[in-house]
Amino acid sequence: MQEPAPAGQTIEAEAALTAHRAAAVAAGVARVSTELAHGEAAATILAEAQRYHADLIVIGAHGQTCLSRFLMGNTAEMVVRTAPCPTLLVRE
Repeated sequence: MQEPAPAGQTIEAEAALTAHRAAAVAAGVARVSTELAHGEAAATILAEAQRYHADLIVIGAHGQTCLSRFLMGNTAEMVVRTAPCPTLLVRE
């Protein structure tokens, strides 16, 4: 069973979602929805994409060394390889 995120992290994440939602609306995006989910990142993103029948997953990526990717995995790589829909990878 997945433990909930610490309250401080949840508050920060909700604030970030609110700011990004407001920016999207201000930019003229017609339909904006956000949701905060907890769990292992790649598995949670993929499950939510299936649940929402997503048309596209947009995910950020930052450089990792081959060793760190081998030891820890790479969320963006896992999502791109196994997503049920097209994926847009955005470099940070």
